[in-house]
Amino acid sequence: MGTPRRWIGRWFVAVALLHGIAAFFLYAAPLREMASAGLIATVDDYSLRATAYWFLAFAPMLGVAGLLIDAMEARRVAVPFGAALLLLLTLIAMLAVMPANGAWLLFPPVVALLLRARRG
Repeated sequence: MGTPRRWIGRWFVAVALLHGIAAFFLYAAPLREMASAGLIATVDDYSLRATAYWFLAFAPMLGVAGLLIDAMEARRVAVPFGAALLLLLTLIAMLAVMPANGAWLLFPPVVALLLRARRG
């Protein structure tokens, strides 16, 4: 079998970029309000501002995960099975609670991580 293609980490980074860009379209009004208020301590409850903040804050974390996975792929190192399994369980929980969300985009790379980890 040949060398696996390097795509999983890049997929995560692409989803992170889409997530960050989408935040500015989906939550433009609360993000503008926060910016107008100076950003510092502008989210202190469970309002739409909090939703907007966490939606936007998730993008860089997802991007970092993607960059780390890409670096491992470049070195032909498998992501540990436990880490891949935790990602899968997190996706299942996210989708069980809120089926209409973008987490579906992460199923292909997470399943690929699990398969590579099992072979690895």
